[in-house]
Amino acid sequence: MFFSCGNPFKALFPKKNNACMSSHLVSLLNNFETSLRVSIAELVPKDDDKNGFITVSWMIQAMHSLCEIHQCISTLMTTDVDLPVSDMEESMYADISSKLLEVCNAFTSELARLNHGNMLLKFAFSDPDEVSLSHIDCWRQHMASKNPRIENCGEVLSNLVESMSDDHDLHVLKKKVNKKKKKQYEEEKLLMRALYGVKAKTLYIFSVFAAAFSGLLRIFCI
Repeated sequence: MFFSCGNPFKALFPKKNNACMSSHLVSLLNNFETSLRVSIAELVPKDDDKNGFITVSWMIQAMHSLCEIHQCISTLMTTDVDLPVSDMEESMYADISSKLLEVCNAFTSELARLNHGNMLLKFAFSDPDEVSLSHIDCWRQHMASKNPRIENCGEVLSNLVESMSDDHDLHVLKKKVNKKKKKQYEEEKLLMRALYGVKAKTLYIFSVFAAAFSGLLRIFCI
């Protein structure tokens, strides 16, 4: 059962961590985390799904869901909380942004490689009276080749998962160093909690994509 224990983000951040937050911010955070949990649960394949764990339609759904949650946190930051993103916060997430861009480029290169393989097959069977054995041989060699970018995705994502363990207490460090005003500190704490959940969902989806493109999962083109 996926998330059978309820909201997993509440387990990571106990209720006592909400003590210094206003009831309004706690309500905003709870609503955001609940929506996040539901959006992740919707991506879990149903027990009666006979098409396998991952399909092309699932990948499209996952990307739409990911875009929606990133839009939600943008609204939370700029509208619900009206918290400007400081230079410190931008630098904190510059690393994960660059690494995720690296993974996206790897996915793009793998799609281009697969499309090239499809093109070779089309050439091989372009003549209905004669199959081109040379094109079939080229296709076999091409599909047997490895994509180094995809091979590196696992390590990149693993490093990002490990880095998430440092996010829990970041707001405490910022409070000690910058001595924020109480209201601003509360808003930044909400931001850190929300961003942690978004990172968890992002890495979950990216990890499934990386496993699929590396051949560890079976893809059905529907």
